[in-house]
Amino acid sequence: MAALPRPLRGPLRRGELNAATLYRLLGQPPADDVRVYRRLLEINPLLLASANATLGMDSESGDIVFYYTQLTPLKQDLSPNPLPPIEMKNKTKVASVSKEFTTDIKTLFYTSGHFEFRNQWLEGVKKIEQLDHLLPAVGMRLKYTTDEGEKIIYSSSFYYDPASKIIFSETDENKKSATYFVLEKINDHKTKLTVDYYIARNLLAQAMFKLSVKKKMEAKLQRSLVNLESFIKEIRLPVEF
Repeated sequence: MAALPRPLRGPLRRGELNAATLYRLLGQPPADDVRVYRRLLEINPLLLASANATLGMDSESGDIVFYYTQLTPLKQDLSPNPLPPIEMKNKTKVASVSKEFTTDIKTLFYTSGHFEFRNQWLEGVKKIEQLDHLLPAVGMRLKYTTDEGEKIIYSSSFYYDPASKIIFSETDENKKSATYFVLEKINDHKTKLTVDYYIARNLLAQAMFKLSVKKKMEAKLQRSLVNLESFIKEIRLPVEF
């Protein structure tokens, strides 16, 4: 039987439960536990993005109370490479738009990253369906229904550091294109969002894209960011996020 989780107290602010914090609180946990913990975060970034949902407030001391347990038994259930390579290796950026938002980085990430909101601001998107019955994670498959038809997209990468930058990407199933969302914190009340579009590296395809697609796509993405600026005013960030 696995040992019961052990409570710890510390000056931990909401949203700061990450690998560095875990190491600080536990000292130096066994190497296997560190590896498993990192692997779990890689498989399911939501654990990192909203890990503070597992926290509770001590009403008397005001300290944040949180729990951990040994992860070593879980390593037996993790394969060395549970996910095939999803990101495009040979890609080149062909379109990019940016906009500054008067909001904090977490609210912008919550609004731009949640698929159920996309049809509210991303021009041309009618709906997005999650094809895998999994928590949001790298490797999750999504079906986009757009004005141009349907396509399957993978959630392909995730980087989360709300103190400075958050990056997430989506790649089509044939690895012909990828979209990267880069959120950069300017201050506590202002965030810059850049949307970068990549295609597979090919000189002819790049030339054709520049001549016939680039301007239209960037104008469409820029209008989408204006839509997002309006839509985000309706969003209230969940307390646990």
